[in-house]
Amino acid sequence: MIADNTRIELLASAMLRGYVVRYPSEDFEVEALEREFCVPIRNPETGSESRTFTLAGKVDGLVRRAGKLWLVEHKTAAAVDGAYIERLWMDFQTVLYSWAIEQTTGEPVEGVLYNVIAKAAIRPYEVNKTRKEAETPDEFAARLADWYAKPWDFHREELLISPARFDSLKAELWELTQALLDAKRRDVWYQNPSQCFQWGHACGYWPICRSCDNPNVVDNDYHHEAPHSELDPVAEATNGNGNGKRRTTYSMWSSFRDCRRRYYWRHERQIVPNGPTDEKLFLGSVVHAALAKWHTTRDLTETMGVIGAAVNGAKDKPLAF
Repeated sequence: MIADNTRIELLASAMLRGYVVRYPSEDFEVEALEREFCVPIRNPETGSESRTFTLAGKVDGLVRRAGKLWLVEHKTAAAVDGAYIERLWMDFQTVLYSWAIEQTTGEPVEGVLYNVIAKAAIRPYEVNKTRKEAETPDEFAARLADWYAKPWDFHREELLISPARFDSLKAELWELTQALLDAKRRDVWYQNPSQCFQWGHACGYWPICRSCDNPNVVDNDYHHEAPHSELDPVAEATNGNGNGKRRTTYSMWSSFRDCRRRYYWRHERQIVPNGPTDEKLFLGSVVHAALAKWHTTRDLTETMGVIGAAVNGAKDKPLAF
């Protein structure tokens, strides 16, 4: 039987090998990878900066195509179908990041290049009525290689950014800051029941809500973990610019928009559920790191080394899927 971490390593390796074959050359030049930013949030009517919040984040890549600046966003998806592609055009994150990068660089962002890789819908064969021996890692790797030999497991979507979208973005972002300040002042964090069960499983904070905030559940089933671990921890300590404002991120505002109760536990109380690591998130982080290495070095051996190091460093953490 193939261990979960080994399976993830084989899957990520097959994805990257297929990616290299699918895109042997690029029509862009890489300017920066994993680029961090921290910009002020302003009142769209007065232009005044928020006295409480800044906006921070990290873009997967900045590239130049035909002289124009583009964002690159890497995505792993269960399926690259029409519904998935259509949702990209309403992606709040990339509009937010495009606006922030324009503030940081002083240069317009032409668009966003979504780089989507499908996750293979196969798992290792196990012993059953018709199979006497479990599939070996080499056998599973061969099946994955066949899977990623198909070009439709990779997709790139170009989204042109209109400056008009920034107007509604800035207004919404400002409204979110005011709503959060009001929620903190009144200490009221509403639940959104439509978010309790998404993607086939319960929200990680469902046990708390179901128990009516029983402190025993909080103490026994959760642990403290500061948010925004993807950003520079030194910048976190100084809020990015040393001005004493709270550094906020897309994931924080997205959580607040979706369910204020979930936001409260994750970003105010800063707790996360005990238990295994989410497989989808783990795979995504491994693939992101590997793509960054590939686009930096174009060296497949070094890229495979990044995958191995990421998986080996997490072998003591079981996966949930």
